[in-house]
Amino acid sequence: MIKKKICSDNIYFFSQTKMIVLGIIFLVSFLIYFFYIKDIMIVNSDHAYYVIAGKDIMSGNIFLDGWYGSTNTFYFLDVMYGLLGELFGYNINLIYVFSSLLWALTVSMVVYLTISLNDKMDNNKILLILTLIYTSCYFSQSIKIIAGAHLDILLLCFPFIYITSYLHIKNNLFKIDLKLIISSFLFFLAIFSDRLTLYFIISSIIFIYILNILKNKFYNKSISVLLKNFIFTIIIVFLEKIFEIVLRKSGSGIELYYSDDVIKIIPFEQLIDKIQFVFAEILYLFGIDIFNKPIFEVMIYIPRIFLLIFLVVCLFYSLPHITKKIINQIFLCMIILNISVLLLTDYVKIQEGIEYTSRIMYFLFFSLIILLSQVKFRFFYRDGINNNYSKINWNIYLKVFLVIILLITLVNVERKRADKFNTDEKFSQVINVLNDNKLTHGYGTFWLANITTLYSKLKIYVNPVANPTDLSKMKWLSFDTSRWKYANFILVDESKWDNISRETVIESVGEPDKEIKIQDITIMIYSKNIMPYINNSGSNESLDAWWNFEEGKSIHTIKVNDKHFFSVFAADNKGLFISDGEGQLIYGPYKPLSEGIYNITYIYSYEGNNVENGSVIGFVDAFSNSDKIEYKKSTIISGSDRITLKNVRVYKNCTDVELRAYANVSDLSIKEIIIEKAN
Repeated sequence: MIKKKICSDNIYFFSQTKMIVLGIIFLVSFLIYFFYIKDIMIVNSDHAYYVIAGKDIMSGNIFLDGWYGSTNTFYFLDVMYGLLGELFGYNINLIYVFSSLLWALTVSMVVYLTISLNDKMDNNKILLILTLIYTSCYFSQSIKIIAGAHLDILLLCFPFIYITSYLHIKNNLFKIDLKLIISSFLFFLAIFSDRLTLYFIISSIIFIYILNILKNKFYNKSISVLLKNFIFTIIIVFLEKIFEIVLRKSGSGIELYYSDDVIKIIPFEQLIDKIQFVFAEILYLFGIDIFNKPIFEVMIYIPRIFLLIFLVVCLFYSLPHITKKIINQIFLCMIILNISVLLLTDYVKIQEGIEYTSRIMYFLFFSLIILLSQVKFRFFYRDGINNNYSKINWNIYLKVFLVIILLITLVNVERKRADKFNTDEKFSQVINVLNDNKLTHGYGTFWLANITTLYSKLKIYVNPVANPTDLSKMKWLSFDTSRWKYANFILVDESKWDNISRETVIESVGEPDKEIKIQDITIMIYSKNIMPYINNSGSNESLDAWWNFEEGKSIHTIKVNDKHFFSVFAADNKGLFISDGEGQLIYGPYKPLSEGIYNITYIYSYEGNNVENGSVIGFVDAFSNSDKIEYKKSTIISGSDRITLKNVRVYKNCTDVELRAYANVSDLSIKEIIIEKAN
């Protein structure tokens, strides 16, 4: 009885100690990460999107009707940001808080798995794992996980993997209890939130279950547990897919835009380059960035390279023992699948770079960390080959670990703090200008839009736009504007992202009534409602400003250039067509025009001197392939600068107006076309 009491107390003490250790690790990880990213990290529109979506969910739009995503809903992130926003307010700090929370939970979860899978709390293993995590690219390059995109899958999926493929198998039971219900719900949410769950996690789980069932090396009871877990996993995936179908059929939920590109196996001749890329990527995950760097920078990484080599060798020799556990087989399968996709397919392209690619390599890195945590290092223990190792004071390693974290933090903070300050200052000025001009709804290029909304604490809404031909609403990480009644400003910067610039905005929307410049951002303010020019407000017709009449005006001037018209002659560096002989000078633009009678004036320039004044040097006409225009034609005369087609009748439903000019000589160009409503 006494022995049993001691054993019970030891178990309780171990559990209590474990919780204290995890609590300390969580708190320290949260604080380090929070103060690190808050001081240096520049939040962008990708990150801000989740906060704005969370606000809409909390406002009653549960499944984000009218919203646009990429290939993922990121629903878990949206909901979490919404909940935190309701508690603490919607502002830029929300991203720092939740990112730090997610980081701390992930680190704590990995440490918990390290303790559980080793069946004891090994301080040395914990220190090793923490060191690897904090020297990885996911800490030093925090942009990869700020806002939590993709990293949240680990927190949602790993509890389910642990319970079903470790606890159930270990204890030869399948028990539907509170732990399984909660982990199953999180697993369901992961599938709905992020398709990478299907690609890298579910496929690995199913493959390992099938493999072990076929191997048939379990007793009947173990096979029964394995089959039940396998079927249970399939059911969750099936139910999630049914839920998605029902949601889509009902016309509800966020609208996703999947890439039409098919993932292909790379040609053999690209394999060598891909091997080099994968090698560099894996090193980068562990914070080792040695390629194309000065030699003195490479020298800094040498101790870490030797440590990584040592760990990989130990892992290789430990795999037969480690992979006896099904959960470790799943982690190993996830690693192999990640590397195979990276190495053998064009899913990730070399030109995207190792830094960009690391954003989807969480599964590889953290699965590898969990496997490394189970490797047996003889010199860590008193029963090692040389008992002198037992005299090592491991507190020294703890101090070294903390110093490493401190140094990495300080170096990166000093290097990036200036950029962070400039960004905060710039957007603060933008918000002040928008507030001073009482502007609440507008549009902007993608990298300015959502982030401006967040900096305003969601009091000013700026939706992304794209496509310079008509600035139609960008259907990727953008929010619903169907409830808007009025918008009157556009933000553009000098990056010309997606070819949008001040010039393309003017062509699509018109000249602004006011412009304000703040560093590289231009705020274009209009006195009119610009919504029809952005998303057509449900109209089937294009409402580009370069073509359409301003409201209340009867005369409209069109600049003739190679952006909107065609020619048999090449355009000059200004986009102007100049004839170098006889031929079709301009034709186009095949645009709609409302029913009515118009006078159409062509402004032209003739720079030649080979003909006398009054000579015919070409002709102009107005035409429609659908016969919706009464055909008119008139000659171009040298010595003048304009010719008018009078009383051109346009019939109902004309959608293909073609304004043409033909040159009989060289050096003739059409500068502008003036369209005037005659009735």
